[in-house]
Amino acid sequence: MRCVPFYLTLLLALVVCAPGANAQSISGVGARPCRAFNLALAQDSDAALDAYVSWAQGFISAFNWSNVRAIDVSVDAGGIIQWLADYCGRAPEVRVHTALEHLVARSIAHPTDID
Repeated sequence: MRCVPFYLTLLLALVVCAPGANAQSISGVGARPCRAFNLALAQDSDAALDAYVSWAQGFISAFNWSNVRAIDVSVDAGGIIQWLADYCGRAPEVRVHTALEHLVARSIAHPTDID
């Protein structure tokens, strides 16, 4: 019977410390690899590019709403497409949301560089 508290403690530690326990779920086109964006761009697919821009605008809006430093990131549709084209062209295996995380970080560090 003395082993029960030990095993319960071990089980709790495994659940709390399990890889991905604090992971955030990403869904939609932001979860796709950059090569999917590159294909949409190469095919000049307005519907697909609109989906990427809409997802990015939601991502940026969520950042603006939740950031504690009260620094708003503002990037227009053309700026988003240009950023993703450049970033994803260099890193096709990276997920789109990662490219956008870097866009947000860059926009905070250098607010006049991205329109």
